Amino acid sequence: MNKYLGNVIFLLTLCFLLSFSATARNITSDKGSDDPVLFTQNDYAKADSVMKHMSLKRKIAQLMVVEVSERSGRVLSRLQNRLVSNYGVGGIIIMEGDLASSVKRVNYLNGMSRIPLLVTIDGEWGASMRFAELSKFPKQMQLGALGTDSLVFEMGKQVGKECAAIGINVNFAPDVDINNNPNNPVINTRSFGENKYKVADYGEAYLDGMLESGVVGVAKHFPGHGDTNVDSHKALPVLPFSRARLDSLELYPFRYLIGKGVRIIMAGHLEIPSLDSTGTAASISRPIISGLLKNKMGFDGLVCTDALNMKGVSAYLPPDKVSLAAFMAGADILLMPEDVPASIKAIEEAVYDNRVSLDYLNEKVRKILALKASCGMFDRSYKGAGSPFSVMAGLKRLSADKESLIERISGKSITVIRDSDAVLPLEKLKDLNVGVLSYGGEQYGKVFAESILKYCSADTIVLRGDISMHDIEDAKEKMKDDDLIILSVNRTDSRPQKNFGIDSLNMEYIAEWALSKNMIAVYMGSPYALDRMPYYKNFKAVVIGYQDTKFNNMAAAQVLFGGNAAAGILPVAAGGMPAGYSIGFGKTRLGYMDSFADSTLCVSEGVFKGKFIVSSERAAGSSCCDTLYADTPLVLNESAAFFSLLPQFCLLMDKGKFKATSFLGEVLKIKDPVQSRILLSDLATHHSGLPATGKDFSYNMKNAGGLAVNMQKNLIYSNVNLFYIRQIVLKYIAQYELSDDISNLFDGLGMHSTKLLPPSENSGYRLKTTLKDMSIFFQALYNGGTYGGFRFMSRSSAAFMCMIATYYSHDSSGLSFSLNPQTESVDYFLRNMNSPRLKIK
Repeated sequence: MNKYLGNVIFLLTLCFLLSFSATARNITSDKGSDDPVLFTQNDYAKADSVMKHMSLKRKIAQLMVVEVSERSGRVLSRLQNRLVSNYGVGGIIIMEGDLASSVKRVNYLNGMSRIPLLVTIDGEWGASMRFAELSKFPKQMQLGALGTDSLVFEMGKQVGKECAAIGINVNFAPDVDINNNPNNPVINTRSFGENKYKVADYGEAYLDGMLESGVVGVAKHFPGHGDTNVDSHKALPVLPFSRARLDSLELYPFRYLIGKGVRIIMAGHLEIPSLDSTGTAASISRPIISGLLKNKMGFDGLVCTDALNMKGVSAYLPPDKVSLAAFMAGADILLMPEDVPASIKAIEEAVYDNRVSLDYLNEKVRKILALKASCGMFDRSYKGAGSPFSVMAGLKRLSADKESLIERISGKSITVIRDSDAVLPLEKLKDLNVGVLSYGGEQYGKVFAESILKYCSADTIVLRGDISMHDIEDAKEKMKDDDLIILSVNRTDSRPQKNFGIDSLNMEYIAEWALSKNMIAVYMGSPYALDRMPYYKNFKAVVIGYQDTKFNNMAAAQVLFGGNAAAGILPVAAGGMPAGYSIGFGKTRLGYMDSFADSTLCVSEGVFKGKFIVSSERAAGSSCCDTLYADTPLVLNESAAFFSLLPQFCLLMDKGKFKATSFLGEVLKIKDPVQSRILLSDLATHHSGLPATGKDFSYNMKNAGGLAVNMQKNLIYSNVNLFYIRQIVLKYIAQYELSDDISNLFDGLGMHSTKLLPPSENSGYRLKTTLKDMSIFFQALYNGGTYGGFRFMSRSSAAFMCMIATYYSHDSSGLSFSLNPQTESVDYFLRNMNSPRLKIK
């Protein structure tokens, strides 16, 4: 770089006066006539009205965005105050700190600024990237494992809401670099992957989502930082690729997003000889910013530099010269210049010396002010963030939706990359001894194990801290009698220079252990780690979880059991598999959500949310709402037959003993000619016309044959219907076998908390159960009569059961069993189910 140091000032000036003109003559513009409008005429009118009252120095200062942190010392805080009040810098970028204090600090600075500050943040996975108080969104590589961009849009929207609540106008995200270098030390998991089309599409979705929430996004790092092995924070990476290669790959997402109306593009600190032979970094290169990005590619928005205090440029020029070089190259926003007063002076002298025209400066300032106008910053109603108290309250209101979204992203991105012998999803759990071994599970090993325990009993060992070979050997001895071991590798690192957090000796020992024991590995980190673990094929199945987070651990555990479908796809080539590779399978069991934005049971999505509002009605007719949880014991009376007797009735239909359209008299000897013509389907749905006698069950058994039938056959809940259903079942199944058959059905479905109880005075059947077990039953019906590989009835009978469930409902809100207020029982029933008619897949 000696030639660079010695000649850069001369070359920059020469580029401005001569080179750009020559370059422009030889390049035809990509710009078309139907390009998107970035700012309205009204935005520019507001900008013009503000510019009339600005001095030259304050115009130059508008280009600059300076670092602000509530953790700054007294000297630095005073400097920040002067830069805002005395110099009039255009914006600030919030760095790490306490959230409430940061909001207070930003409000203070905005209060002393003549022109509202452009408040920015570098939050690729949300404001949580800077504030520890906020839960983290997934990084971009995990988003790249999603099959569609719909959740990427939703995440962008949610990130935007969170930023807007804090008073942030611009988020320096997303990263649209194509990461096709596994050893990239700085981009890596910050990229959507290596497929240029996916990177472009998902980048657009992220930008659109943020913009819908009122926050402007930034596409970075132009011309492309994905195929580098140097961190531009520490040195200047070199991209030795041809212009043709850059055109076809690295530049594609930027060209695509320009066509879609991206407002800001960030230029990276990258040396690219094929685009600028002087060795000048792209962020301060006139041929790259003005010649290529603005003229050739037709970008009319704002070009922002990457942080000018990064070694990629700051190591080669004094601070004021770096800012001047970026300005003359065509940059509109100078991010984090190291010496603002000196930078303003250097640019001011360039204007006075006619090295650059005043019109050139005015055009940049006008665009910055138009950007502020588009954010509503010149409207009378604009107030910025509000008080720290109101900001925290607003973020709290967003938290439920945010966590629910993160959970959905986790559920749809976990990727199965190996499944020898089709062991997943796991089946036949009743007689399977399972062991769970969490390697480095300080934070989330317990979460992973608890998610496993929702499906089966398991021996659990969580290895923490400095894990020795002796620790692993001890775990191996303790798990020697287990039939299957599920290994979760929790303590991971996304950085290749840290070997992705892999302890090679320990992992090789575990992989050798897997040769003699059925083992499944779940790696909660980057898929690039597979290239450092060629022994991963020793495991029966391998699952990639992308990041060691609470929701990823929950989702990965559920994929193993079919609670989540295996839907994720590799966003990058890894372990000898190409980008886009995956092993997919559908849901077979109920899923469990930890977060919820409401209190409903989503059987239509196959999700148990863990908390329900359940309605109970008592003999007096009063009603109340109780908050119940998954394992709350419940006793069912009127609805008990739906879970016990009616399934046996349907199983007999599967065996061809009778049909739903059969008449009662065809199956049982009925003397009453009217009752004999009752359809079995009407009995099951309480449309038989038989009355609700109000008598106990033993009375109905003795007197059912003498009861008159209401020919209108309205929906009337009656124990007499269940009496006849029971008589039909007992015709084919002996009384002593029936209880065993019902219990075996519950056991096969994994409804281990559901037991038959002795009959009460008013009911022939009672069940002790839980909401979790009831949810399993409904999920099995939704699956078409199967659950976890166990088929308990035919698809047609499952559909019939769903029809019965519909008729048990007393309103159109969904499956809600209605109690007869005249009975003396206290039953709990599912309410507000999200699947009113339980569609069968």
